[in-house]
Amino acid sequence: MEMLPENMCPEQDSEQGFELQDQSDQSGSVTGGIEVNERGVFIRFDGYTDYGTVADLGIPVMIEFYEGSPRVVVWADVNQEAPTHVIPLTRARNENRKED
Repeated sequence: MEMLPENMCPEQDSEQGFELQDQSDQSGSVTGGIEVNERGVFIRFDGYTDYGTVADLGIPVMIEFYEGSPRVVVWADVNQEAPTHVIPLTRARNENRKED
């Protein structure tokens, strides 16, 4: 998987804005936006982007339903075209819980 295809990129005007407080010491915060549509959940942060997008418009985090399971796709390196992390949630299904 490489960069987001054009048809998957969310519309900037349909996102919901947010602000996250620093959980380590409350010294700062980051703002961003989130959009949810039938293709996935797209999360952007002001001051962050992905390899192929102009500043602040990139989507470094995406959640999608792929091959029967949700997965989280992360572009954590602005200089790398391919995602740095792809985390399938297959093992997080309730039916996979082991009894103690």
